[in-house]
Amino acid sequence: MILIAVGVLAVAQFPTLSVGGRTIQTPLLGGLVSGILLVPSIVSHYRSGEQRATIRWALFAIGIPLSLTQRSPLDWFGVLAVVLSLAVAWETDHRLLQLTSQ
Repeated sequence: MILIAVGVLAVAQFPTLSVGGRTIQTPLLGGLVSGILLVPSIVSHYRSGEQRATIRWALFAIGIPLSLTQRSPLDWFGVLAVVLSLAVAWETDHRLLQLTSQ
């Protein structure tokens, strides 16, 4: 809860950041940083042979920054990637296959 509050305050105070003449939206920067921070976890799951966890976290790491781009097709792909990562985490595909095979 504290991290979320800090994030909300940071975005409210600094909606955009400018460095060297380039301007970037703060939420997008936060999404990029969070996606990059997930890379070691994704690689670790991949090396351990945990395919579902690898796919779940990779979809999440890609989906969050894309959903924050505020560009019409890209943000929808980001939302779709996050929803798919939830579906993988909740094993919805396994449940659907069980229901259809009965």
